[in-house]
Amino acid sequence: MTEGGALAVLQSNGKASRMPTKAIALALLLVLGGAAIVAYPEAGALACLTVWGIALAWGLSRELAIAIPFALLLIVPADHIVGLNGSTLGLAVLGGATILFLSSLLRGHFRNPLERDWDCLALVAVLVTATLLQARSGEVRGILFWAAAAMILCWLRAEERECRSVSAQIAVAIIAAGAISSMVAIVDFVGIVKASAVVPRYEPAQLDFADTLGLRASGISGHPLRLGTLSMVSSLVTLSWLIERKGSDRYRTLALVAIAITLAGLVLSGARGSWVGFVVGYIAISSQRWGRAALRALWRSTILFAGFGVLLLLTGLWPFVYERLFGSAFHPGSIGQRLAALQSVLIIWRDVPLFGVGFGGAVDLTQKAGLRLPNLENDYLRFFLTAGIVGPVSLLTIGVRRVLLALRDIPSWRRTAALAALLSLFVNIATYNLFSWSVAPALFFAVAMIGDPTPSTRRGSLQRIE
Repeated sequence: MTEGGALAVLQSNGKASRMPTKAIALALLLVLGGAAIVAYPEAGALACLTVWGIALAWGLSRELAIAIPFALLLIVPADHIVGLNGSTLGLAVLGGATILFLSSLLRGHFRNPLERDWDCLALVAVLVTATLLQARSGEVRGILFWAAAAMILCWLRAEERECRSVSAQIAVAIIAAGAISSMVAIVDFVGIVKASAVVPRYEPAQLDFADTLGLRASGISGHPLRLGTLSMVSSLVTLSWLIERKGSDRYRTLALVAIAITLAGLVLSGARGSWVGFVVGYIAISSQRWGRAALRALWRSTILFAGFGVLLLLTGLWPFVYERLFGSAFHPGSIGQRLAALQSVLIIWRDVPLFGVGFGGAVDLTQKAGLRLPNLENDYLRFFLTAGIVGPVSLLTIGVRRVLLALRDIPSWRRTAALAALLSLFVNIATYNLFSWSVAPALFFAVAMIGDPTPSTRRGSLQRIE
C-alpha cells in the first residue's frame, strides 16, 4: 500500500471512530435527560428544554439563525395558551429569550450593547427600577417583558459577529410572522379552520366588529389589536423592501402576496390605531422614495389608495372598514374613554412621584381622579404614571435617536423600513397598551435595530454594502 493510501485509510478510520463517539454522547445525553425528567419533572424538563434549545440555535444556518427563532417568538401566542406561562404571564417569552441569549454567550459571541443601544437599555433600566421601587403596587410581571427584550437585544448584537445580514433576517422574521398570522386570521374568519382548534389550549380574546359582521379576527396573535400591530409593521417592512430593492421576479411576487395577506389581516383585525399607523408609515415611505417630486408622490399615493379601495370592494372587505370608521361599530365612547384618561392624568400629574408609582399603582392613582378604567389604552400615559416623566422621555428618546440614525444612513430599504415601522409604532402605542403584550418590547427593539447605519456609513463612506 502506498503512503497516500495508508493516510487515507487512517483518516477514514478516524472519522468512523468519531461518529460512534458522537452517537454515544447523544444517546447518553438523551438518557440523562430522561432520567432528570423522571426524578425532577419540572426542573428536569426545563433543563432539557434549555439544553436542546441552545443546541438547535447552534445548529441553525447562519442565514436563518435569527429569522427562524425571532419569527417563532412573534408567531406563538404565548400569552393566550392556557398553562404555558404557569401563574406568571411572560415566562414563555422570557424562557425563549434566555435560551437565545445563552446560545450566544456560551459561544463567546457576547458583545457590550451599551455603545449602540444605550437608549433601549436605559428604557429597560427606568421601567424595571420604577417597578421594583413600587413592587407593593403589583404588576411586577412587566419586568419579565423588558428583561426578555434586553436579552433579545443582546442576542441580536452578538449574532452580528457571524451574521452579516442581521437587519435582513429581522425583516424576514417580521414579514413571515405577519403573513402567517394574517393568513391564519383569514382562514379562521372565513370559517375554514378555527385557530383555537389547531393550537392546543389557545384562547384568544374576542372583540366584535358589529352585530351584523361578527367577531374581529385575532389569528394566532391572541388579540385583534396585536394582530393589527403585527400586520401593520409587517406590511410596511414588506412595502419598503419591495420599493427599494431590485430582486428577482419570484421574490417580488412573494412580497406582493405577503402585502396582500397582511393588509387583509390588518383590515380584519379592526384595529383602527394600526390603520392610522399604517397610513403614517406609508407617508414616511412616500417621503423617502419621492421626496423630490411631491406632485408625483401625491399622484402615486392617490393611485395606490384608490387601488386598495377597489381591492376592498372586490374582496368584500369594505363593509368591515366602513363599520369600524363610520358605522355601528364606531363607538364615540371609545374615544371619550381615551380623552377621559388623558384628562385624569392632567389632573393628577402633580401627584405622580419623580420615579412614578409602578405599573400596578397606575390604576389606583387614576381612580383617585374619579376615573375607573381597566387600562389607560395609551402607553405614553402608562409610562408616565409608572416611571414619572423619565418614562415617556426615555421612550421618545429611542424614537428620536433611531430616526436620526436612519436619516443619517444612505438610502436603502433598511432606512425606509425603519422610519416607516418606527413612526407607525409610535402612533400605535398612543391608542392602546401595546407593551402589555410580552413580545412587544422585543419587537420594538428589533424594529429600532433595522435602521442602524451600515458599517460603511459609520466610517464616513457612502458605499452601499447591502
